[in-house]
Amino acid sequence: MMRCHVCLPDSHVLEIEVDQKATGQQCLDKVCEQLRILEVDYLGLRFCGNKQEQLWLNLRNRLDQQVSGHQPYRFHLRLKFCVQPHSIQQDITRHLYYKQVWQDLKAGQLVLKGQEDRVAKLAALVAQAEFGDQTGNRYQMDIYHDILATLGQGQGHCTTDSLLQAVVEEHQALLDMSGVAAEYRLLQAMAQLPYFGFEFHEVRSAIGDKILFGVGPEGLLLRNMVDNTEENLTYPSIHMATHREREVYLQLIDDCGEQLPPVGYKLVSRKAAVALYRCITEMHSFYRCDTVSNDVSNQFCRDLKGTLVSIFNENSDLGKRYIFDIRRTSREAYDYARRKLYSMSQSTQSLATSQCHGSMQSMDIDRDNNTLSCASPHCMELKERLDSLEDSLLCCICLSRLVATVLCPCGHLTCSVCAQKISECPLCRTEVERRQKMYIPNFPPSPKHTTHPHGQGGGGDEDSVGEML
Repeated sequence: MMRCHVCLPDSHVLEIEVDQKATGQQCLDKVCEQLRILEVDYLGLRFCGNKQEQLWLNLRNRLDQQVSGHQPYRFHLRLKFCVQPHSIQQDITRHLYYKQVWQDLKAGQLVLKGQEDRVAKLAALVAQAEFGDQTGNRYQMDIYHDILATLGQGQGHCTTDSLLQAVVEEHQALLDMSGVAAEYRLLQAMAQLPYFGFEFHEVRSAIGDKILFGVGPEGLLLRNMVDNTEENLTYPSIHMATHREREVYLQLIDDCGEQLPPVGYKLVSRKAAVALYRCITEMHSFYRCDTVSNDVSNQFCRDLKGTLVSIFNENSDLGKRYIFDIRRTSREAYDYARRKLYSMSQSTQSLATSQCHGSMQSMDIDRDNNTLSCASPHCMELKERLDSLEDSLLCCICLSRLVATVLCPCGHLTCSVCAQKISECPLCRTEVERRQKMYIPNFPPSPKHTTHPHGQGGGGDEDSVGEML
């Protein structure tokens, strides 16, 4: 077995054990099974390569062929495809989405530059989701400072008083909003920001300039870190994306429909180049296509041994490694999760109906006593436990009244009538030094334990349940 440690967006770590020949999908399925997540298509497992590259685990290939080093293997569970919040149907998936956004803000991966008018609202939503309603104490002002610092709006006293006051007013307007609703509202606000949902890679241009290469739902963003210029490329303007060794090549189409010469971008390793090539193709398929094409789903490569075997047997799977692991587009993923949730709800209702029907069949009506008796093992066990509890609350002397007095110092119980007639405990023979009243709230006596008016003890008023309560 292989041990894997999977870090969640809220910093919790799950330990997963999978078979030696398990694929990445089996590892992800075990994580989602523990978290009870059905929307698997949005998620992925990210790990760090030998040169600190951020790589996505290919879910269709074997785990041990992609990671190296000693066990346990460490992965991060993240949303690989950041969809609109209303497209997420499970609360747990939405909560992980929120935690990921919050962690990205802390790490500086999401920048709110140019969005200062929204900062106060975002900070108030974070405060409501993390800490609840506004209290107005000094400690909460420190919380506002920390949140604004995380959002890149200054540290400590550098935060302006006007911005703090705006956060206070926005947070006050969110009174009584639940944490789940605040998380949803925050995701909605963040989804409106430019470049939200982009995955960024560090590349070098042909002349050696450092470029931040972003891949998003609508296209590509190339931000030159030397002269701070940006270039936006939509998917329709890209004719082809290819990779060779450590380089990724883009072939664009100009306004006249002519194909331009390919432009190459160099990355730190071959694995990083493959990761960028995968990201471009999978993002385009997920967000822009109606279904995943066969050219994408069937594309694979082979190692040397697999290549030699394929000369004699083209259908051999030896050494085959798939390039892409995307199975569904955004529309297909939403419909798949919705049908699965509906199927589970129908199964739950059917199970509850059958259990209720079975319980009703196992119940017999006692016509003479006008009561119901249940013949199921669970009901019989509950009945025995209830009878045992009632018997334990009867006075050990008269066996007819409920206990109401504690004998000190031994602590044994009797009814109040019998307690006045004894000088030592009937159970342990300890001398009674004093008697302490006790109260049993909301425990009416069973009909079989009700004392007859002329029975033992005389049925005094001080022993009635009403007196005890």
